[in-house]
Amino acid sequence: DKKVKIVEIDSLERQMVARVEMFRKFKNIEVAAFAEILGTSISNFRNIAAKNSIRGFDQGHILTILQTYHELDANWLMRGTGSMMYSPSNRISELNDPAILSEISNKLDKLMETIQMK
Repeated sequence: DKKVKIVEIDSLERQMVARVEMFRKFKNIEVAAFAEILGTSISNFRNIAAKNSIRGFDQGHILTILQTYHELDANWLMRGTGSMMYSPSNRISELNDPAILSEISNKLDKLMETIQMK
């Protein structure tokens, strides 16, 4: 049972990292610029993207991406549902909603806890 959960988490992890990289490429953002925005090194970001692993990524990085790129849909980034791009006016109001920010933070905490249990 624990092995199945680990496989599921690994798959979710790879999918989320793949979506981060897909977004970066879609927006034509250079690796160096993206790494700088995230506050990580170029080599660390390349390593994360190459291995499709969020080790070295934390909820702060995900929140930075969502707060920097208002047009990116959080549901798409985290779950793969919906469209990649979100209406900017709706996105800004969503990021100013404490309940939504709290929900995103809680889900990221749970994901990170599960990954650290591996």
